[in-house]
Amino acid sequence: FVDKDDLQRMWTYHQQRIEGGGEPPKEYDFTFVTHDNQRRFVHVNVDVVEETNSRTASLVDITKQKEATEELAQLNTRLESLVEERTQALNKKAQEFAEANARLLELDEIKSSLLSSVSHELRTPLTSLLGFIKLINKTFAKHFKPLAESDPTLQKRADVMLSNFEIIDSEGSRLTRLLNDFLDLARIESGELRWNNEPMAVTTIIQEAAKVASGEFHEKPDVKLLVEVPDKLPLVLVDRDRIQQVLLNLLNNAVKHTSDGNV
Repeated sequence: FVDKDDLQRMWTYHQQRIEGGGEPPKEYDFTFVTHDNQRRFVHVNVDVVEETNSRTASLVDITKQKEATEELAQLNTRLESLVEERTQALNKKAQEFAEANARLLELDEIKSSLLSSVSHELRTPLTSLLGFIKLINKTFAKHFKPLAESDPTLQKRADVMLSNFEIIDSEGSRLTRLLNDFLDLARIESGELRWNNEPMAVTTIIQEAAKVASGEFHEKPDVKLLVEVPDKLPLVLVDRDRIQQVLLNLLNNAVKHTSDGNV
């Protein structure tokens, strides 16, 4: 009933018990072979009957425990393999993230340099344009407009030109403020947006937006811009530049997508 792989070991234990020359273990495992040639895992405990040469042996079937232990060992092996694979995958991802982070830092430096350069390149000519338009406006009003007082047509055109100069000056100043906000690197990086809210008259805001947008309507004579706003409306707390930009976007879209009629 002993499997051939365990037979020599158990025979050696038996000889040691009979003849001496060694102290065999009292407990050990072996593979038991049943009468129908099935194999079972067995734990045996051997005791000597006192004052005799006889021995007792108790056998316990540990097949299920053995199979469970082997299955657990296989699961542990697979788990260790999976952990190793996942660890390698995580290490690879970590390396990729590190490389991507290094690239992002490099791009961040490029962005900062670009913003600084763009800020300078845009502010400088814009400041010059505003200076010249103020000078032109002042010179035209002082020296050329008086010459047109005797001619109603020239007088009307002179007034239109002065109005246009004022629009250019006003929009240039607004563009400067928007540009300063846009290129403020600290606010860009912190994700904060500054709002310069102040009480404003709705009528004034709408009229200013319409005045600025009127130039685009001149390009489409079949489309007319009509401004109908009550004189007395409550004040609203808004950022003047941004709310005016909203109105200008609406007006620009309206004139762009209107072929004839009124806005």
